Amino acid sequence: MKYVGVIGVAVLLLLPLAAQEPEGGQGMEEMMAAWMKYAVPGDHHARLQPLAGKFVVKTKFRMAAEQPWQESVARVEGNWVLGDRFLMQKVHSEPDEMLPSGFEGLGFFGYDNYQQKYVLVWMDTMSTMALTAHGEADGGRIAFKGEYADPMSGSTKVFKWVYELDGESVSQHMYDQGGDGEMFVSGELTYERQQ
Repeated sequence: MKYVGVIGVAVLLLLPLAAQEPEGGQGMEEMMAAWMKYAVPGDHHARLQPLAGKFVVKTKFRMAAEQPWQESVARVEGNWVLGDRFLMQKVHSEPDEMLPSGFEGLGFFGYDNYQQKYVLVWMDTMSTMALTAHGEADGGRIAFKGEYADPMSGSTKVFKWVYELDGESVSQHMYDQGGDGEMFVSGELTYERQQ
C-alpha cells in the first residue's frame, strides 16, 4: 500500500513515454523497475532516526567570529513523512532578547538514492529564502554544505551544518563564511530528548 503513491506518480511521468518506441529496448516494466529502485528508503535514511522525536534544544549563535555568543532555548519536533523518505523538523522558540518576535523553522532531511547524497531543505522566519544543501555521512556524523544569498554583503556565501547523531545524543554545529572568506562556527545546538 505504501508504494501506491510512488507508483502512481511514476506512471503519470512515464505515460507519455509508453506511447513512444522504447529506447534501447526498454519497455514499461523496465522503466518502472528503474524508478522503484530509487524510491525505497534504506539504511541511509535510518541514519537520520536520532532526529525523530521531541527535544528541548540549547542554542548559541553569533553573526561573526569576533562577536559574543547569544544563548537561547528552542523546542524541536522531528517526524518521518512520505513513507519514511524524509524527516520533517519543526523548530519553535518563544520571544527573547535575541529574537523579540520569536522563531519558527521548518526543515526536511532525506537521502537521495540516485545522487547518493543526503539532502536538506530549510525555511524559517528569519528570511523568505529556502536553503538547500547536500550532505555526506561519516559514521554518526552528517555534514551538509550549501550556499545562500547574503543580504548584508549582496554576495553568495557558503554554509555548513554538521550533525552528530550518536544513538539518542544529537548535537549540531553551524558554520558560516565570514567577511574574510574564512569559515567560522556561527551556531552550536545541543538537543535534549523529551520523548
